[in-house]
Amino acid sequence: MEGAANFRDLGGYPTADGRRLRWGKVFRSDVLSALTMSDQETIRSLGVRLVCDLRHGGERKRAPNALPEDAGIERFEPGFIPRGVADMLALIRAGALHGEGIVAHVTEHYWNMPREHADCFGAALRRVAEAQPAVIHCTSGKDRTGITVALLLHALGVPKETIFEDYLLTNDYRRDVTGLLKLSATEEDMHILTSARPEYLETAWRSMIELAGSVEDYLRDALGVDDMVRTRLRATLVE
Repeated sequence: MEGAANFRDLGGYPTADGRRLRWGKVFRSDVLSALTMSDQETIRSLGVRLVCDLRHGGERKRAPNALPEDAGIERFEPGFIPRGVADMLALIRAGALHGEGIVAHVTEHYWNMPREHADCFGAALRRVAEAQPAVIHCTSGKDRTGITVALLLHALGVPKETIFEDYLLTNDYRRDVTGLLKLSATEEDMHILTSARPEYLETAWRSMIELAGSVEDYLRDALGVDDMVRTRLRATLVE
């Protein structure tokens, strides 16, 4: 992609029962607002039917997705902004939050998101079960997308170690989102802000387990991803 970063196929990952995820069925990405004509052709060639946009309405309004209008793509928008993010960004803009302070704020967001936005995560997974090829994205493709994709991979039977490896790949493919977030932070602070850290996703995992007893129970009881939905997901996404 020329106008999107962190755009990658979830295909090929092994499952615990010795199978693999199908290629070309679910992709993850950062924001799709700057897609070029070439990118739009790529989207068409991939046969994308669904774009699951996890951004809040205000984010979508400021940077609307530049999807090909003639491709019949469904725009599914169960978006949100994690509580505390606006305050954190304001502190960074004011030069009042740096380094480990940023890490502490983001860690708190990962604890809260599974508790406060289970409806969005569940809606995304249930919709992906019905429509593929699908793209799941937010602004940087790290936090909201990271948790959603982690839950999807878990529902498909991908081992936790592999789920975390996929999450951390964002560090290899992220881009500078200073302009998107309208920040005037130092390069070091932006690097920290946009980093995917294993302790973040581990915090979300622990939050789910404390809330529901296990990630399995969280999927079923908090997200509404029951056996029927998981069977549908595995039938279409696992080979």
